Amino acid sequence: MGKKVLRLMSILMVFIGMIGFSQKFDAATGISNESALKRAMSSGADGEYFLENSFSFSKTVEVKGNKVLDLNNQTLSTGTGTSDQFEILDSNSEFTLKNGTVTGGNTANVGGSGSGFILAKAKVLNNKIYIENITHTSEGGFILANGSDVYFNGINNATNGRFNVRAGNMYFESGKFTGTTTTSGSQNPNSTGSGGINLSFNGYKANLRSGKDRDLIIEKDAEVILDNKNTSSLNYANNIGNFDYMKIKGILNATAVGTSLRTTAAHHTLGDGKNKSGRSEIHVEPGSTFKVSSTADGSNKYGTLYTYSTGLYVNNPKTFDMRYFADGLFFYHWPQGPKGYFDVKNMDIAVWDKESRGIGNPRKENIWQDVEQFTIDGFDDTKGERGRGVVTSSIPDLANRFDINTYSRISNDVRLPKIEVDDVKQIGDTYQISNASRELKGSVNYVLPDGSKVGGVANANVKVTIGGRVFETETDEAGKWSFPYSNTHTSNSINFSSLSGGSAVTFDVVDKDKRVDQAKGVIVDDIAPKGKGKLLIVDQNSEEGTGANRIPKDPKLALASYSDETTSTSGIKVNYQTLESERKELTKELGYYPDRLKVSIKDDANNENIVPIPVLVKKSGETIKDSYATATDFTYDYNDWKKATTEERKAIVREQGNVKVYDVNQSTYEVTEVPNDSPQVSISWNPEPWEPKSKLPIKITYKSYTRPIEAYLDVKEVKMKVNYYLAGTETPIYSNLESKDPKAGKTIERIVPGNSIDSTLTDLIASGEIDVMSDYYNLTTPKYKVYVDGAEVASDTVPGKDFTVNYQFSGVIMFDKVGKIDFGKFNVAKSTSEHKAASTTLPSQELTIVNTIPNEKWRLSAKMDEAIENKNNNRKFHGRLLFNDYILNDSGLDVMTQAELDTPLTVINLGDVLELQQKSGNLRGQYEGKIEWSLVSGPLF
Repeated sequence: MGKKVLRLMSILMVFIGMIGFSQKFDAATGISNESALKRAMSSGADGEYFLENSFSFSKTVEVKGNKVLDLNNQTLSTGTGTSDQFEILDSNSEFTLKNGTVTGGNTANVGGSGSGFILAKAKVLNNKIYIENITHTSEGGFILANGSDVYFNGINNATNGRFNVRAGNMYFESGKFTGTTTTSGSQNPNSTGSGGINLSFNGYKANLRSGKDRDLIIEKDAEVILDNKNTSSLNYANNIGNFDYMKIKGILNATAVGTSLRTTAAHHTLGDGKNKSGRSEIHVEPGSTFKVSSTADGSNKYGTLYTYSTGLYVNNPKTFDMRYFADGLFFYHWPQGPKGYFDVKNMDIAVWDKESRGIGNPRKENIWQDVEQFTIDGFDDTKGERGRGVVTSSIPDLANRFDINTYSRISNDVRLPKIEVDDVKQIGDTYQISNASRELKGSVNYVLPDGSKVGGVANANVKVTIGGRVFETETDEAGKWSFPYSNTHTSNSINFSSLSGGSAVTFDVVDKDKRVDQAKGVIVDDIAPKGKGKLLIVDQNSEEGTGANRIPKDPKLALASYSDETTSTSGIKVNYQTLESERKELTKELGYYPDRLKVSIKDDANNENIVPIPVLVKKSGETIKDSYATATDFTYDYNDWKKATTEERKAIVREQGNVKVYDVNQSTYEVTEVPNDSPQVSISWNPEPWEPKSKLPIKITYKSYTRPIEAYLDVKEVKMKVNYYLAGTETPIYSNLESKDPKAGKTIERIVPGNSIDSTLTDLIASGEIDVMSDYYNLTTPKYKVYVDGAEVASDTVPGKDFTVNYQFSGVIMFDKVGKIDFGKFNVAKSTSEHKAASTTLPSQELTIVNTIPNEKWRLSAKMDEAIENKNNNRKFHGRLLFNDYILNDSGLDVMTQAELDTPLTVINLGDVLELQQKSGNLRGQYEGKIEWSLVSGPLF
């Protein structure tokens, strides 16, 4: 026989990924102390360095050549002496400081030749100083480099006493710069005083790099936040001083006590060759944010922009907001030279008058939406028409009325908050608020002058005033607000049910910019009167009327109390809601009825409340004290009752009898249901014997009350046990002859008494619930016997109690399997040779004998039914076939006897017991023969 070989091949698939990496070829050098720092920075060669740890230094750190110093998230600190600083000595060099914290530095005043943490003196020009992710704190300044440019990226914070940065030009390329100055002191037109100023440039004349300095650029991805707390020299205590050209593409948010922006760059005696307009210029680009505030009151007369000739050019910014709270001119322009110029394109405009100090809502007539063009030319430091300048606009009303120096605030934020109440009817402009509400909610949205909504107002204060009581909350990020119901008033929740109808309601909202809106409402009485029913204890079948133990004729007498928050008690209408016929029907059955009797009460607003009146119907003559119980007669299966334990029977009574138990408090008109399995509830019945199809008296007792009922013990279903036995015994037949497993009996439930047992069994056999078929046993006649309480009965009727059916089987002796045997191929013998079955013989060579007859054995005999012949020529086989030592022939021979009783299955491997002996004289060919096997049985073998 050939072999089939299944070759399994596994394939290893290797995925190769591209790995990208960057390599820094010139590695930075670590610095761990002051000496190493000074050596590294003073070296004339270019270099990159990083701090290995935090440390302090004193005296000047000289910087020569191009240097990069990465603080590596460490802190570098120094003192406040005149030489405690980094000093850049080479012109046209680059110095980078990044990633860490620096503290201290020269505290000499801004005009000194050596102040600041980083210094490039006037003779050192055209340097580029790069600041990235640096935090600096000192009482002096951060950077002084009048002839050099400073570039900012990342997150930078400078908190200084006197100044943040003074340079030739400043470029905020990306990230966020926060600059704060805290020192109150004098300042001057050149920004060289000792008081605080955030960002500044050279004064009247840029004499270091003429025509190249005093630019401040904020790119699209940059944000600059400035705060100057200097309260002295308010006209010079600026956020930005002496600029010549500013371009805002990103965000500028500047706040000063004094004038926020100031410049002398376009002084009339100096001229300005840098800007074609002849003015200093501020450009606010599309999409940018420009917020400038001067917060001092009447003491600062120089406006939020104090300047010689300057032009402010604004084109479609995201946010434009300038505030000036003092009494002077909004823009203070000296009259010499080209006068002030203010140009606006594609922007909404709102202005606030002086009295409002920029707080609250602008007047409606001071809001102009969708302004395509607006220009003021030639305004200066005077009030009236001359100071107003020449105003032109695409909106005539704006051109006619706009007077810049009479305002406290100019903004493109023309949104106004509008408060709305959700899910509430509105009559005219008044919201109708029900005092039955479970929540008062709504929204605050910003609304443009044209009425369109432009988003929710986040974190606005919402105040609701009802009858003098104030409730407050805050809007969420989407502008939503709500006041939930509560049982008592709190600061942000309302007991609506306590509010009287007709009470006035005021809604006020204030946003973070102090803009306001108001709406009004009124409380509508939607609450029905309150009422509580009185417990009525009435006699069964009693008539309605006056007196005890009956339903009162007057429905008010069925109420323990009733009232309304607005209508007087005498004004409340009281009537039975339950019909008279229904009230009469109510008394017919004993029991407790918590809500079948109902009384209607209505207030002046016709709000109705239906009050349930609890009614306890008792037997006439019964006295109800502290308890009551209801229960009903019931029917239960006799057999199940009999088999149940005492506790199980109590549970049966509670469930089947629908037992309900109550505590009764007549003083408070309260009836409280008690769990029917409470230990205080007693359930008892007559002791055994009990008879089927009879009534059993039962008592339910709780406290002072006892309720009698009856249980009818019926017989509805019984159980039938089915067994499979050898006839005349209680020995189960085998379900598996090899393992001798007994066939298990089965209990069938839901057998109906009175039905035919035989029909019942037939149906169960047909449905497969019981199985009486067997290949190795025969059913006797009769097939089964029936037993009740252990005694055999002859009736075919299902009894009224559990019973047993024993099916009767007789055993058999039989062949189960008769196999074939193949002796394979072998050579013709020249002399006698013996052969066993071929090794490739299939398992079918077994002979299987079944004996399920108790106390009997079998005897096996064999004979050659057909002699072994050559199928090619019908020649007889020369030789013989042996069963063990028995030579088989055509007359039959006993070859084997069952060894032991109770052996239901015997398996004989013919390959083990049969042997073929060949003699000489055979011819080639295929030989076959047949054996006839016979069995006889008896108890004596």
